[in-house]
Order: sequence, then C-alpha cells, then structure tokens
Amino acid sequence: MTSLIDIGKEKQLFLDEYLVERITGARQVLHPPQKMGTDPIIPADSPWEGNSLVMRTVLYDSQDELYKMWYLASDITSQRDPGTGTITVGGNGDSRVCLAVSTDGRNWEKPDLGRVEFDGSRHNNIIPTENGIADSKNIFLDTREPDPFRRLKAMSRFSDGDPELVARLERDPSVYYEMDAKYVDALKQKGNWTSLGWNLYHSADGVDWEQYEGNPVFRDPPQARTWAGPARFMGWDPIRQAYAVHMEACQHARSPLMKRLIGRAESPDLVHWSRPETILVPDEQDPPDTQFYFAAITAYHGLYIGLLTYFFTERGIIVPHLVFSRDGIHYDRRFREPFIPVGEADSYEGREIYADVPLVSGDELLIFYTGRIAGHGAGPFYEREFGADSVYAGIGMASLPLDGFCSIDAGDEEAEVVTRAFSFSGDRLQLNLGTADPALPLEVKVELLGPAHHHISGFTVRDADPIRAPGVRQTVSWNGVSDLSRFRGEPIKLHLRLRNAQLRAFQFV
Repeated sequence: MTSLIDIGKEKQLFLDEYLVERITGARQVLHPPQKMGTDPIIPADSPWEGNSLVMRTVLYDSQDELYKMWYLASDITSQRDPGTGTITVGGNGDSRVCLAVSTDGRNWEKPDLGRVEFDGSRHNNIIPTENGIADSKNIFLDTREPDPFRRLKAMSRFSDGDPELVARLERDPSVYYEMDAKYVDALKQKGNWTSLGWNLYHSADGVDWEQYEGNPVFRDPPQARTWAGPARFMGWDPIRQAYAVHMEACQHARSPLMKRLIGRAESPDLVHWSRPETILVPDEQDPPDTQFYFAAITAYHGLYIGLLTYFFTERGIIVPHLVFSRDGIHYDRRFREPFIPVGEADSYEGREIYADVPLVSGDELLIFYTGRIAGHGAGPFYEREFGADSVYAGIGMASLPLDGFCSIDAGDEEAEVVTRAFSFSGDRLQLNLGTADPALPLEVKVELLGPAHHHISGFTVRDADPIRAPGVRQTVSWNGVSDLSRFRGEPIKLHLRLRNAQLRAFQFV
C-alpha cells in the first residue's frame, strides 16, 4: 500500500504548498526570466519581412532535432487622416507566414524554402498559404498521431457571414444563452454579425499543409462567439487526457462582465469540441482596467504552467503573468507582478509582450515572445505618424534555469523546509538547487523522517552529506550512501536544511 500522497518519479516543484508542511526562515520567490539582450532575436533583414515580425508558434521538433518558429511578417504604419486629424494603424499589403529554425533556440536561420514567389524570386522562407492556413499561431505536435504525414497539426479561424448559414446557426438548439441586445445591434451595424469557425490542418514538415476532410471542426453561432478572441491550442493534455484550447471565452468582452476572460474547451479527437467554459476572471486585487487577453498554457511535471496575458485597457499595456494549476480549472494567481515586463518605452517591446509556453532546452527553459511598441489601442503608433521604416513588432526570448519559475530561498542563516508524507518510486533523490548569492557559501542537508515525524537511523541530519554547490541534479547521500530503494512505496518526509540556497524542485530517479 502506498502513502496518502504517491509522487512516483514525478518531479516536484515549489510553486505552492501541496507538499509543504512547514517552512522556517525561508520564503517563496518568483524568478522572472532573463531577457536575451535588448534587440529582437530574429532581425527583419529581408525585403519580404517588413517592419513587423510577430511570433505565431515555437516548438521543438524532436524528429528533426530543430526548434521551429512560424512568424508573421508584414508592414504596419500609422497615418493621420487629413480631414479628422485622427491616427489610424494598419497593414500595407499582404502578411506573409515565414519559418525560422534553430539547433539551440538562441541562434536562428531562415531556410530557403523555395515555395512562394516574392518580387520575382522563390529564394525566401515564406510558407505557402493557399490551403487557408494563414493563422499559424496554433500549430502543435500531435504526440498521439501515428501517421507521420499528420504529426503536425494546426487550427485556423475563419469568419462566415452567409445569411442562410447565420440564420440557421442562430436557431441552434444546443446554444441556450445569448448576447446582449446592444452588442447585437452594434455588430449588425458593422456588418459583423457572422459565424466564427475553426478548420483543422495537418502536415509532415510544417511547410506544406493539407486540410482535414471534415472541416470545419467547430462553428460558433453569431450570438455565442465564445472563440472570438485570441486562442491557444496546447495539443494533447496528458493530465486531463484530452486535446485542449484556451481562449477568450467572453464573446470578445461582450459577456455581462464586460471584460475579456479566459476559457477552456476540450476534445477527444480535435474534431468534436466541448463548449468553452470560463476558468480565469480578474478579481478585486487587480486594477479596475484589468482584462485577460491571452493564455499560453502547458503541462509541466504534473502541473499546468500558464503565461496569462494581462491587458490594462486604460494604458494599452499587455504583459504576461505566471499562473499555475493542478487540475487545469482552478488557477493560482499569487504572483501579481509581471513575469516578463515590458521594455523601455522606445524599444520594440515597450508596450506589449505576448509570450508563448516555456520550452525545455537542456538545463534551461526558453520563453519566446512578441514585443510591440504600439500599445493595444494606445501608445506611440496611435498618437503620431510612423512609417514602414519604424519597428512595430519584433520577436524576443528570455530564459530561466530548468524548473526555475519559483523557489524556496534561504539566506545566510539556516532555514528549514519539511514536506508532507509521501511515497515514491526510484532509487535516488535529486535536488534542483540555485544559489541566492554566489559570493556566499551554499549548504544543503537532507534528513529522512517517518510519516509521524520520527527519525530514521542512518538518514538523520548527522548522517547527511552536505551539498555545497548549485546544480539541477544534485544527488543526496548519507555517509556516502544514496540508495533509497528500501523505502520505495513507504511513507516518508523530507527535512531540508538550507543556507544561501534556492530550492527549485526535487525528484526521485
């Protein structure tokens, strides 16, 4: 029989108190990632790229052993109307979906794909979009797909205003809620009373795409457009065992709360989708102008790690915050400071940052993001004229040590952490440790305790071999012995004594 909590070999992070019984003399600390310089990691140095590079999807393709990034290239300018004097922002010409690749996630190349003609030449990294896959922000590797020609999937949104279709969808008996009349009137006056739908695509290489023969896989009636705002497909969710998408489940702020909110929908097969349900809503601790614009969420060692994009509507600022959950429904928002702050006011990331999910790269976590100088409906591009020679958006990257979102930090005075009782599998215990101050000596000792807090002979603090260096896989031992196989399946506690250390995670291997 196992303990009340069985962790097996799952790595345990210290984002919450799930396994913590007591902390003395230490504190939980959020660690924002370190940005890679002040310039975009992918320069807009080709004629077809314009002044706006917007990251759509970044993933690691283990088959090709490459990081792959799909990004949107376009020309964005702001112009003053000579009659009204107002500034409008918009694109000049078509946008182009491009592909970049990297072996390490830091140094990127633009492959010569030879697929699309631009200014009389096919020597470029533009991918073809004739099949309709223009919205490349929802590409993911389908880990459950056996067909190698369909291993990459993408979802792309479209709008359909066909009157007969709209009228039929308005009568959809499965939709039992409606949009407020004032919003209906406004949308009809704009000619925007349409159905929003989603098509599914598949590809072997991420360059050439084919449509799923049963498209569309989802249609929203015009009175219930709960997928109207930004959506992010996480692919297969190994925790809840379903395909999942997170989106603005608020009819684009036209719900009774009049705010952008984050919802979740699930599917067993990427074809049949549940109705979106709201899971993240601003609360009384948030500034009054707070809305939730976008959420990039991934499963990470039994947790959901999310970068929730806050939209401060009065200032036009968009910035990601770290959130997490153990069930994918109830999210902890204890960290209220920005996880990746905007840059200097005149930088390419001075007003908006849209971050994607963290990617593991060796002993690091890489977080890619789009930065914009414009501000969402506010800021420089909405206040004065900017031409095509002014940078509108660029792609940045920030990094963290592995598991380094947050840690329990101890100073120069010895601190203690005692876990709850749990059982495990594996033979050895490894700690992921950082150092609070590299100029001061680090020391960590670990004691094993029984479930009723009693000592275990040979594994007390007196027997513990001190760890005196940081590292992501520091093996714990007692009098030179690290084998813990005799305790497999038995309830134990860990009693850690820390000095000048950052405890990020532990794992039995």
